[in-house]
Amino acid sequence: MADHHVLEEVRASLERVGFAVLPLLDPDEVARLRAEFEELHPTPGVGFETDFERNDRDFKHGVTSSTTWVWERVARHLPGYEPFMASYLVKWPTPDSHLDLHADWTYVDEQVQPSYAAWIPLVDTGPELDNGPLLVVPGSHRLVQSWRGTATPAWYEAGREGFLAAAIPVEAPAGCVVLFDNRILHHSPPNLGPVPRPV
Repeated sequence: MADHHVLEEVRASLERVGFAVLPLLDPDEVARLRAEFEELHPTPGVGFETDFERNDRDFKHGVTSSTTWVWERVARHLPGYEPFMASYLVKWPTPDSHLDLHADWTYVDEQVQPSYAAWIPLVDTGPELDNGPLLVVPGSHRLVQSWRGTATPAWYEAGREGFLAAAIPVEAPAGCVVLFDNRILHHSPPNLGPVPRPV
């Protein structure tokens, strides 16, 4: 179980800036997940791909089942929360692998309780590596409370340039977890490195 003081720091960071970076997996565990990723994705792709967009229910159930142990580890930092979706995300080393500024879909009634993403890179990520690091707009999760999803208005579009300028890169080594509020604005540039960036 995570230390009470650490839990309080995580909670405060999530409330204040909308994200927190914590150690999670050791190198052997990262290697285990990397091997699974490579087995499930034997053919290189292009752009940004996510398993949850696959039209293969059995494949998605398999990913969820094989990563249950990871979510048990994440739960130590988010007591009282339950995981509801697991997916490998990959930025292939192609110029079209960028991800535009957005906030994730609304998954729960956020007037009652927020929901969070657990973003766990399987390779080192950061701006100096040029492999498509995660950038977030600190505090943006508190700006506007609205539903988010398919065919819903993107409230942030009018201020897009300002939000992009305010976004900061998250230094996230392999095996850490970036917990972030699903309401936070985030984006990532393309992976211009030589290898895939699996998360």
